[in-house]
Amino acid sequence: MNIINIAASKKYKQIMKRKFFIYLSICILLNSIQSCEFKTNRDRKDASKQVSIETRVITNDLLMRIPGDIVVLDSVIFVCDPLATDKAIKAYCSNKGHLIFEGATIGRGPDEILTPSNLTYSEETLSLYDPNLRKIFKYDFFPALQELKVKKSIEINASNFNLYSVRKLSEDNYIAVSPSYEDILLHIDNSKSKSEPFLLNPLEDAKNAKNISQEIQGTIRSDYNGRYISFAAYNTPYLALVEYNDDTFEKKFDLLLTSPKYRLINNELEWYKDNIVGFMDMTIDDEKIYALHSGEKKRDIQGRSKNAVPNTLYEFDFNGNVITIYKLDRRLLRISNDGKGTLYGIALDEMDGKYKIVELMIQ
Repeated sequence: MNIINIAASKKYKQIMKRKFFIYLSICILLNSIQSCEFKTNRDRKDASKQVSIETRVITNDLLMRIPGDIVVLDSVIFVCDPLATDKAIKAYCSNKGHLIFEGATIGRGPDEILTPSNLTYSEETLSLYDPNLRKIFKYDFFPALQELKVKKSIEINASNFNLYSVRKLSEDNYIAVSPSYEDILLHIDNSKSKSEPFLLNPLEDAKNAKNISQEIQGTIRSDYNGRYISFAAYNTPYLALVEYNDDTFEKKFDLLLTSPKYRLINNELEWYKDNIVGFMDMTIDDEKIYALHSGEKKRDIQGRSKNAVPNTLYEFDFNGNVITIYKLDRRLLRISNDGKGTLYGIALDEMDGKYKIVELMIQ
């Protein structure tokens, strides 16, 4: 081989070596923003049937801009009004639908609430959380007097966290949606000013993303006995159930209706627009979880458009299996149960745009 050929060969090898390193660099860059999928620790069984059901209108117009949580006790339906300017809770008759009374005064007084959120019932009291005051307000309900009276207000002792959603679990025990990166839910022992996570973030490869606390947010619900706690995410169809017993938490299941895809860019989570959205609301009875889901993709939902409000209801057992998928005749944005097997919801009427309380006619 002459000198010219040797030089050409060396130059060729150098070019190929340079191309290889360029290719390797591109692969590393692409790998850093590659698509990822949720991982779950169980295989979900889906032996569901699909059923169409009707709803019975109980109250024709709630006169609220955006209805909050709904709680059903015997023949009374309580609805939280998060944007109220006078009374935060409205009580309706579940049979005739008329307004019985209003309670929970808005204001800055010692027994008044500023920003009502998370209406719950346990230990024979109604509770409202105020994220600005960081207080739980407990109300006694007097049917004969048709009024609510503040039993007491309790400041939540978790000063290291900015908690926007807190629900009473039992005396001195609360659950909250966590704002941290590593976990989803917190258990707060108010008597000890102690808080600790009990449901970890399922996004193992993205749990340190700067915006993860914004993306993994959702609804927390507990049954009437405070034994079971469920979490349903808004932005992705993730659902989990935890059993609370003797101050310990045991995860019963977690699942996804589909496996959403995302990518990490500069340590920020970015969802793909063809992912379907999460659950709008859910409720727990003694044996089942009912979750509202629209089935819409993120790219097809603009703001508060009507198609963002679900008209599909999933029924899960406590093992995370889908039992029934109900197709509703109305779109529901809130759902609850009376503890006796009857489901109620708040519907958005597509004809007149009003919010209505409805009963789900499930046989």
